Formats: sequence, structure tokens, C-alpha cells
Amino acid sequence: MIDGNEFGGNIIIANLVLIIVSLSVVLGAGVMFWFSGFGLVDSMFEVSSAFGTVGLSTGIATLALAAHLKLALIVLMIMGRVEAIPFFVALSGLRLKKGDRAAPTPVEETAQVVEPIPSDSFKTEPEISNDEFKIS
Repeated sequence: MIDGNEFGGNIIIANLVLIIVSLSVVLGAGVMFWFSGFGLVDSMFEVSSAFGTVGLSTGIATLALAAHLKLALIVLMIMGRVEAIPFFVALSGLRLKKGDRAAPTPVEETAQVVEPIPSDSFKTEPEISNDEFKIS
């Protein structure tokens, strides 16, 4: 209970899954950098900085970095921006079933009646007096 609001089990489980998946991705990428010959602390700092889209670097991310490690940093930056679960759902191409979608609202209920503007209300020539443009 936080501020008098109770949270159901589904909300707690969903948040735990998000935390576990995010930590797994960051730790996995950190180990990948570590096995590539970088220090453990530098690897974890670089990976967590990329996941958090912070922009800090220890100097690992240079032009000489291997292509698969550059790709890992790019994926981590995108994943950190949109969160891990939506990223994996987008990659897997999962689609909602017809029953899972929200019911469409009929157009008749949301349509608004708009009165036409009379054509004589538009003036073809602007009214500008010469007094406004006098040069002193």
C-alpha cells in the first residue's frame, strides 16, 4: 500500500518482470563486453550508461570497437528508451487478438455538426488605409 492505494498482484508481478528482464539484459551485455577484454567495472558502466541513455562513457565506445559491441550499445540505447518489454514485443511481431482490442466507437456518436460559413463573410481585398503606411 502506497499513499492509501493498494496494488494488485498483477501490477506487482508486471513490475518485477520488467525489472528482472532489464537487469538480465544489462548484465548480459556487461558480461559480453567483459569477455571481449574490457574491465568489468568499465563494461558495466558503459552498458548501464547506454541502457539509461545517459551519454556518459569510459572511452570504450570508439571507432575501433568491434561491430557486434557497437550493435549491442545501439540496441541497449533503444531498449532503454522504450523499455525492454515493448522492445521485445515489437521485435517478435506479436499482434493482439480481435478480442483483446478496444471496441471501435461508432462515427455517428462522435461526429460533430459544423455549420457552413457563408461565402459573403470572406473579403477578397484587405482593407488597408494609406494612413498606416506613411513615412515621416
